[in-house]
Amino acid sequence: MKSKLEFLDLGCLDYSEVEERQRYFAKQFELSDNSRDILLVADHPPTLTIGKNKRWNVVHKKLEDFNALGIQVYEAHRGGGAAILGPGQIAFYPILNLRKLGINQFEFFRRVNEAILGLSNRLGVNEGETFLGNEFNPATKRNYHCVWHQNGKGKKKFSAQGYKIKLSGLVCLGGWTVYFGQEATKGFDLIDHCGFNISKVGATSLEEIIGINFGRQKVRDLMVDEFSKIMGYRSYEESS
Repeated sequence: MKSKLEFLDLGCLDYSEVEERQRYFAKQFELSDNSRDILLVADHPPTLTIGKNKRWNVVHKKLEDFNALGIQVYEAHRGGGAAILGPGQIAFYPILNLRKLGINQFEFFRRVNEAILGLSNRLGVNEGETFLGNEFNPATKRNYHCVWHQNGKGKKKFSAQGYKIKLSGLVCLGGWTVYFGQEATKGFDLIDHCGFNISKVGATSLEEIIGINFGRQKVRDLMVDEFSKIMGYRSYEESS
């Protein structure tokens, strides 16, 4: 078993402030071999984040129009493309070294997806309605592997992820987001979500799927537990 995972709940913060926290903890991680792996948890006011993968940043309005809609605009330093953050979502930002964990980035992505799938199962999503699979992404011209929900109305996503990973294996920026409340997908028609047009690959929420909003706290606790288990940590604890 690996060492203990520490998680820190930051509450609701602007995306820029969370990036600053990530940089701080990543720097501490690089300076000390004894640094503990950290998972930051946060939610955000309505925000459009622009990722580093330019082909994924398909936005259907001028950036200044987002401010008029009450949506902050921030050029993120993670991988991935344009994403909308806001109420009904909870985000998880890991700071850890993949080499020390003995895995590569593709295995890390797979494990995060497995943890998200485990979360949906524990909340009561019908078996078979959520699954790991591929969908051809028109933005990247490659298959996109993630957790999907399908119940006869086409494939939909209830999560997204994007990271910056250094050559050393340090996951230092970005993370994944889970859409737990029905308001989570508001504004998704303004962008191509993860490179998918919303009319072709929809977005949904766990509340829409299950019919119950379990709330941020329960989703947070189950997500941290699933991530800790799938990554093989000995235990985890919340830090103040």
